[in-house]
Amino acid sequence: MDEEAKERCRKILLPYAERLQRDGFVVKGVCLIGNPKEVLVASTNVKKPTMMIMGTHGRGSLKRYLMGSVAEYVLHHSTIPIVIVPNGSVKPLEAE
Repeated sequence: MDEEAKERCRKILLPYAERLQRDGFVVKGVCLIGNPKEVLVASTNVKKPTMMIMGTHGRGSLKRYLMGSVAEYVLHHSTIPIVIVPNGSVKPLEAE
């Protein structure tokens, strides 16, 4: 991963990780490159997290059928618990 991509990733993940840590969670944000479905499932086998929390884009069933759903794939292929958070179900961090 090039340095610019790493920095963008840090800027996105860090505020969320810090907030969760303040709330008492043990959190590790990880930036990975590749096919999201494959990379996420493979990373759970390497990193051995307790669980994974994933958001969804809320695409309709036709788009999910045509494009596939990363969250759905990970849910069915991962060996750890996966929590799926539907798009729009929580307010953005900036709004808090």
